Amino acid sequence: MPETDFIGDGGGFATLVSALVVGFPALVGLALVAFGIRTWLRTRTLATEGVQAIAVVVDNQHESRTDGEIIFRPVVQFRTMDGREITTALENAPSRRSHIAGRQVTVAYDPQNPERANGTGETGSRSGGGIVAIIAGTVFIGFAIVAYLLVTAMTQASSDFFGPDFAGPDFAGLG
Repeated sequence: MPETDFIGDGGGFATLVSALVVGFPALVGLALVAFGIRTWLRTRTLATEGVQAIAVVVDNQHESRTDGEIIFRPVVQFRTMDGREITTALENAPSRRSHIAGRQVTVAYDPQNPERANGTGETGSRSGGGIVAIIAGTVFIGFAIVAYLLVTAMTQASSDFFGPDFAGPDFAGLG
């Protein structure tokens, strides 16, 4: 059984590095793009097909981020067309500043699930953060493509320079 090391393992190490450098960013990018499209379509659907209501800010939902930043989402209360009183946080209205209790805002809600509501106009984002996720995902995918091209070029260059068996199983046994 021939001895192998990371360099002479038949290309396994190079394959692992390629998979991590290319595959991981590509998967993250695809996940971000999928999340962004889903969020954007969901927000857009609520804006066009949701029922509008006047809501009152009753509280703030706090979210502490790892960098120490605190994000505030308004907790609003409104009545549906069938008279139910709903209290929910508006996911598409994050702010670095607290929302003023008692302020009236317009929301669009899903009549089948009124807790799923978004702020409209000044209160909420039209994309719900989906556009940012799509852009970030596209950057990750772009990085993965560039990394793939570089890894492919470097593999070809090393093969041209050292020969086709460089870092292959025969190379490891030469030492």
